Parts: sequence; structure tokens; C-alpha cells
Amino acid sequence: MAGWRSADVLANGIRVHYRRTGGDKPPLVLAHGITDSGACWEPVARALGHAYDVIMVDARGHGLTEVPRDGFTWEALGEDLAAFIRALGLDRPSLMGHSMGADTVAQVAAHYPDLVGRAVLEDPPWRDPEATPVDRQASVDRFRTSILDSQRLTREQLIARAREQSPTWPEDELGPWAESKLQVSPRVAEIAGSPREPWRVTAGQIV
Repeated sequence: MAGWRSADVLANGIRVHYRRTGGDKPPLVLAHGITDSGACWEPVARALGHAYDVIMVDARGHGLTEVPRDGFTWEALGEDLAAFIRALGLDRPSLMGHSMGADTVAQVAAHYPDLVGRAVLEDPPWRDPEATPVDRQASVDRFRTSILDSQRLTREQLIARAREQSPTWPEDELGPWAESKLQVSPRVAEIAGSPREPWRVTAGQIV
């Protein structure tokens, strides 16, 4: 969108890419789901940009953010987001995350409450009972296979598949979604297999 800023910042030792609607408005940081990118939030940013300075960040290995040699863990995602907020000098922004991003937001809200004004969690990947090592490895295999399968297709083929499999998706979401599948590193599948703090412990620390 015209007027939106696209830039990189060093956070938690990696180069993190983000887009920002800008303006003298309260900051709202959006954290995307696994294999997506910050650009997938564009329809939300257009809807909320009149009221918020919307900041769409790419997680490690996603979008245009750096693919480090290690650190594809739930814990690292939380540390990345906390460092990103500090790097931009944001004053207690609102945070909203979807799926993987919701867990990331929850970690920051639980462990760095001084950095967060409010937190919105959309469909956090929390389960009862907690995933076993076998379950986590299955998730890794599933995500890696999905990433590699998608990257055998073109952007146009991915959009066509999305129209067929998810006919209710708005048209303006399809392009960014397809591009995110071509950009994401297969390394991000490792996140799904990494151990993490039990979700009830995390949620219980959010005040």
C-alpha cells in the first residue's frame, strides 16, 4: 500500500523484516502463523490502519526475515518479538497473533509484561493434553512436507489451489498467502517439534 514503510531491524541477533502503516497512532504489532508472513495481515492492516500504526513483522525464516542457522524454537520466537519491540522503541504496543503468532504474543505478554499494552490471541496452538515427543515430530514432518510440496508450485498454482480448497477466503488474501509459501524456509518446521512451556503456565502468567 502507498505510504506503508518496509524496513529491516536487528533483533535478537537476526535481521527482522517488517511493514508499517505509520502515522501518529497507537502501535499494533501483528504476529502471523507458521508458514505465513507479515504480508498475510494486509487486509487487517487496511481495516485498522485508520486507528492504529499497524506493524506486520515476519518471524524468523518467514517472509523476508533472515533464516538463521539455528534457533527455530518456540522460545526463540518469543525472544525475537520482545527484542523487535525494543529495537523499534515501541511504548507498550498492542500485540495480536494468529496460531504460532498467538503463542509468540502470549510468551511476550507472560514474560515481558512491561513491553505489552494488551494482547489478542487468535487460535493459539494450545492442546490438552500437551503434545508428546512423538506428536511434535509428526508435526515437524507434516509442516516440512507441506512446505516442500507448496514450493513445487507456482504462485498462480497456489492461488488456484487455495480457491478450490478454501472457497470462502477473500480474494485479497490469496496473493500474500501464496507468496508466503514460496518464501518460507523448510527450517521453520523445526519450531513445531521444539519443547515449550506448558500453555497453562504461560496463560497463568498473563495479567
